[in-house]
Amino acid sequence: NAEDIATRLAGGEKVSATELAELDRAFRDNAKSKEFSQTLLNGLGASGTMELTNRLSTLSHDGKNKGTFAGLQEGLANSLATATKNPDSAFYKKFRTDMQRVGVQEFDLDVASQKISVGVGHGQQVRGYQSLVTLMQEGNGYSGQFLKDLATDIRAAEDKKQGGNPDIWDLTGRFSGKEDGWFANDPLDGVLGIMAKDPETATSYLDPGPGGKNDNLSYLLTERDWDHVDTTRWQGKVQVTGDDTFDQDVRAGLGLALAAGATGNVAGAEGTEFGRHTAAQARVMHETVNLLDYGHVDGTFGEDKKEPRTGKADELLAGDEYASLRAPLSQALADYSPDVVETINGDAPGGRAGKADAYENGDESQIQNSRSSLIRMMRGVSEADDIQNFERIYHAQQGYMSEQLMDKDFPNATAALNEARKYGEVTGALNAVGGDVKMDVHDDKISEATDTRFYGYHIGGGMITNIPIVGDMSQRLVDISLNNWLAGVQAEEGSLAKEELNRSNDVAQDNIDRYFDRWSEERNLAPEIAEDAAGEAQQSYVSGRQTAYEALRSR
Repeated sequence: NAEDIATRLAGGEKVSATELAELDRAFRDNAKSKEFSQTLLNGLGASGTMELTNRLSTLSHDGKNKGTFAGLQEGLANSLATATKNPDSAFYKKFRTDMQRVGVQEFDLDVASQKISVGVGHGQQVRGYQSLVTLMQEGNGYSGQFLKDLATDIRAAEDKKQGGNPDIWDLTGRFSGKEDGWFANDPLDGVLGIMAKDPETATSYLDPGPGGKNDNLSYLLTERDWDHVDTTRWQGKVQVTGDDTFDQDVRAGLGLALAAGATGNVAGAEGTEFGRHTAAQARVMHETVNLLDYGHVDGTFGEDKKEPRTGKADELLAGDEYASLRAPLSQALADYSPDVVETINGDAPGGRAGKADAYENGDESQIQNSRSSLIRMMRGVSEADDIQNFERIYHAQQGYMSEQLMDKDFPNATAALNEARKYGEVTGALNAVGGDVKMDVHDDKISEATDTRFYGYHIGGGMITNIPIVGDMSQRLVDISLNNWLAGVQAEEGSLAKEELNRSNDVAQDNIDRYFDRWSEERNLAPEIAEDAAGEAQQSYVSGRQTAYEALRSR
């Protein structure tokens, strides 16, 4: 009965309010029923399911009773999730095979056909995979295998190396923002966005593997054609095709999947304690940094060292087409603060120069990118009108270093001075990165803010999302480092603007003094130890800032 109502609805026939309510009830009452879901979808077939979801998409975004049709769309999506739970079932295998054919076929959808009122693009149709992913965005609970298989099949349809067509998803007009962003014109990016809600699946799909045999990450970051918007221009009275361009939400799903796959946390979720990562997560993060910075999985460690690769992550991420990666990657960098801090100060297994691969050690694995690559990544993700991405990284790294200073035992003054050296070096690098961001453009946002900053809080007073948490003692210490921290960063900006990179940063040095004074008080250490530690940190601060300037080619 549900199939009959759904079929008539998909075909544009008149369906009564009573029948719509009956279909909605059938979806709701049988949401977890494999028998119902598979029987319904078998009856509709893959093609009929695409026609139904397209009809529901139109009715739920245009006309009367939008809520009713949106509810039916959600019910259909959840039925799909239930029906595809078991990848070994006969239904699953048939549905996947059918979608491999139907997914590249064209279907009518009003939001696409009416996007352009006249000329090129008017009456355009959409592909089955675009409709399927649009449907799936309305549901939840999909199996990890289904998501990975779907991503694999979509890639096969578009990847030229696999016989696909890179322009298969191209449409005229933009499909982003509140009005049309619901339509998954880029189905692979849409699947990645759904996958990001299941970090374990995201990790599995993106993980290159111990031998680097899985090239999904490399394909997405360096090979894929992300320009799916056809353009036209007029030559006299003739309309001709122009170059393809990107939509405003380009790579949005990829960004979320990268953050989830590299950290094991859903992007934007509440922070957890500082820690290391699984080998698979570390591989995802390590290779992401190398691919964005050097365009190659092994970073600078290729066989041909006669022409060393030039890092460009800061420049790449500054582009509008990479804007959607910045916030998720800043969250990932914050989560990897132990690895980043130790790479900058030289404590990491791979040292400051890094190594070609991640350091694999079970759940205590680490990234081993070069110090300069990580600095360029921090600068790149901070390229935005809102400085929260930089704040997130700054707070997280200060939090981690404060935990180390509060938790470690210092058997002698030399040990304390060594830790102070590391703190100064990282803080110098951070402040130099912030100075390069040109924080002065945000003066109007911060003029009314209090001088007191608290760990985990945005400069305007709101919470910074997805930042690792620290204990109470570390919180008291890190709050000192965040008091008036922006002035120290802006002093670096002044040095950059005047090209006086070697002049002292009095504000930053004062902050370091106060920081180690509080540290000695909290740890009940002799005042002279605090004084010596501050002096050591100030010296290494200069080294850290110089390292950052060189990595960002600001000389």
